[in-house]
Amino acid sequence: MSFSLANLQAPCPFHAYGWRPGIIASAAAVKECTLCSWARDGHTMRRVCDVNQTRGCIPGCLNTSSLKVQCFEVHARRFEQWPHGPFAPYDWRKMLQAQAYHPYQHACHNEVVIAAECWVRRLPAAVEAFWLPRRLGVDTDTNLTLAQYKSFHRTYNLSSDRTRRPLVIFDEQSKHAPFSMAGYFPL
Repeated sequence: MSFSLANLQAPCPFHAYGWRPGIIASAAAVKECTLCSWARDGHTMRRVCDVNQTRGCIPGCLNTSSLKVQCFEVHARRFEQWPHGPFAPYDWRKMLQAQAYHPYQHACHNEVVIAAECWVRRLPAAVEAFWLPRRLGVDTDTNLTLAQYKSFHRTYNLSSDRTRRPLVIFDEQSKHAPFSMAGYFPL
C-alpha cells in the first residue's frame, strides 16, 4: 500500500489517472507503518516478495522478486541505491530533496510505502481526513468520495463532532497552503 507525501514544498499527490481524491493519513500511522519511500513513482505494485524467498524482502522497497518486473525495472538491494530511492523509513528530507533535484518527466509525485497490516491495525485513527482535488479528474469522484466518507464514519461509528474526519480541498497551485477545509458532511 502506498501514499504520496504532499505539502507546500511538494504539492503533488499521485495522479497518474487524473486528479483523484484520497485520504490524509495521520502522522502517527505514517511514522509507525512506513517501510520506505521513493522520490518519484517507485512502481511498487510490481515490487513483491517471492513466497519462496522472503528473507530480507521489504515489499515495495528492497530485495523483491522479479516475477512482476518489466524489462526497464531493476530491483533495489539497498537503500539509496539510485538517486530516486528507495529511501529508508523516516528519511523524508533526503527523499524530498531528491524529488526536487531529480524531477521525473512523467509524474511529479513521490511514493511512500506503508505496511498494510500495520495500517489496518491503526484504523480508524490512521485516517486524519478525506480530500478532493480542486480540479477533478472524473465527474463521479465527488460522489464516490462522499460515499466512502459516509461508509468510513458509519463503519467505525464516528458520529460526534469530536471523532468525525473533515473533508478538505487540495489545491496544488496554492501559494500558502495546499489543503483547505471543506467541512463536515452529513452522515
